Amino acid sequence: RERERERELRIIMGGAASRLERRRREDIDFDDSVAIEEEEDDDFVSKEEGKRDNNTQCFPSVPGLAYLPNVLDAATHDAVVGFVEEQLQLGRANKLKGSTYAPIPPKWDRRLQGREMLQYGTYTHSNRVYDKDEVDVETMPKILKDRVVQRLVERGVFDEDAFLPDSCTINVYRKGQWLPPHVDNPHFKRPFCTVSLVADETCIFGKGIAWHPGLDESRSTSESRSAVKEENWQDVTKTFEGEACRVVCEKNSALVLDGESGDVYEHAVLPVRAEVGRISLTFRKRDWDEDAVKRRTIETDKWRAQYREKRKAAYEATKKEVVNVETERARIARERLERKKAKEARKLETLARKQRELEMAEARRKENEETKKIKNTKPKTHKECLPVPEGLLKNENEGDEDVAVDTENENGTALATAVTKMPEVEREYVQKVYDVVAKQWHGTRYRSWPAIEKFVANQPKDGFVADIGCGNGKNMHDVIKGGGTVIGMDFSYGLIKICAEQGFEVQVADAIMVPYRSRVFDYALNIAVLHHISSEERRIRMCEETLRVVKVGGVALFCAWAYEQDKGGVSGHDFLAQDVMVPFHKRPIAKGMQPSEQKELDDQMVREGKAPSHGTINQEKHTVVYQRYCHVYKEGELEALFERVSGCEVVASYFDFGNWCVEVRVTER
Repeated sequence: RERERERELRIIMGGAASRLERRRREDIDFDDSVAIEEEEDDDFVSKEEGKRDNNTQCFPSVPGLAYLPNVLDAATHDAVVGFVEEQLQLGRANKLKGSTYAPIPPKWDRRLQGREMLQYGTYTHSNRVYDKDEVDVETMPKILKDRVVQRLVERGVFDEDAFLPDSCTINVYRKGQWLPPHVDNPHFKRPFCTVSLVADETCIFGKGIAWHPGLDESRSTSESRSAVKEENWQDVTKTFEGEACRVVCEKNSALVLDGESGDVYEHAVLPVRAEVGRISLTFRKRDWDEDAVKRRTIETDKWRAQYREKRKAAYEATKKEVVNVETERARIARERLERKKAKEARKLETLARKQRELEMAEARRKENEETKKIKNTKPKTHKECLPVPEGLLKNENEGDEDVAVDTENENGTALATAVTKMPEVEREYVQKVYDVVAKQWHGTRYRSWPAIEKFVANQPKDGFVADIGCGNGKNMHDVIKGGGTVIGMDFSYGLIKICAEQGFEVQVADAIMVPYRSRVFDYALNIAVLHHISSEERRIRMCEETLRVVKVGGVALFCAWAYEQDKGGVSGHDFLAQDVMVPFHKRPIAKGMQPSEQKELDDQMVREGKAPSHGTINQEKHTVVYQRYCHVYKEGELEALFERVSGCEVVASYFDFGNWCVEVRVTER
């Protein structure tokens, strides 16, 4: 009958007999008389059930439960404990990926119902399993695979031909902390296994275990805030109602749950008695068979509901046992009220003191105003940006009679060499500058301007987006966060490399010749690119190229530096002309390095054609200074530029954080 019951349950749960169970059946010949005796005698199995040695012990009162002592040796135990302690330190310092580390929630810590957790492979919370794209955690560490899982395979817990665990949950208990009765998560395959470290501790199994009233999970939050007194939880000899089996999990032992023991029976950890606490490692395999998970979930939910009702009824029948808890709660309420009154008194005292301080501050302010009237106000300082040296913007093709068409875009539009060829001023004072300062520039540009955030938020959430002149990709984050897909390009190899390291799809390309097909993107971004283009013909060409790849009806956002920084600019620059040189102070890449040493490194890149040759040393600021060419725009200039671009209309223009911005809609093919 026992075999038939186990077979029926496994059909319902979608699982097969474990390797340990198969071994047990091969080693022990259960005849009918023995099975009848076990049914009569095994209503409760004590912790003395089975002799402790290196052999696997099974518990007839809880089908599918097995205990393996001495799974790990002392050296492995100490290595794993050391690893766990290192991971805890990293987790507390927020240096582990995603939600790998979880501290104890305060409301649980007050009741000692909690423990620090480390989760590898799969993240679970409140009996829910999260996918990688929802909550990310570290993969299972090598030390656990090589030194613990491998040992469990050798002892027959897991079968390499069936499956190996891909997840591990580490629970770190302090003295007095406990785990309430629960049925394990149905989203994992059976069997699963828990290895005990540091100290021995008692684990109980049963159906609808009537837990201690102070820890009863069926009570309301307001009734469950007091932790059980130590003299009560140290009494581990008491048998709870609904308890079927009690196992002392010794240090280095493994507890294996399969079949009914994992899907029907509850298990709980009594409050830890050891001063040094306890660590448990639970190894499981995520089950991707949706039908099996659904069957297992239906079955476990049915049992959980029954157990909750059973505990609730047991608690109602034993209310007299918690009179002391209620009295303690009343005392706590009184103390809380007294603390609240004392806090209000301190608050009134603080308000009176602040009022006196405000009156004194007002008196000092008036005194300072009188003093300032007789002193000269120090003028506000700005970072002056000097005009471009004479002759630097001279057309490199001037005097060239051969300005014939040498290339053609996919629509048959002629592209003149004079327009598409990059002038030396843009190559030396823009492209190469950004290549050599890319890492430092990236460290200070990490968020989009407000106008860009607002523009992206108003576009289609699942849009396909082009970021022309994407820089370090700071604007691409907003698109992805909103559910869109974005491709970026920039002519700076240094910045594109940074984008690639962040996982963006990007290309090195010139915005004058965008390497994308026409009318494929829902909208486009062209941010802080126009003010680096040195001639009006090239600016028009770049605008045409950006709009060419946008679908009809789609919008492109163009932003460029404003000449009128006094209207609310935050750059601190004072532009002395519209075509200016804006200095960038590059700090040495290593601590203690002198600017001259940094300049020598940059000069090596100059010889390789990868860096600008005009860098100078600023000893006062301890930097190497490079100049960036910029053409800053006056009010109305951007709108006038698009009057010369066919097939589009300006739908909005505004000033934002020192930039002129225009939104341009594509109106025809």
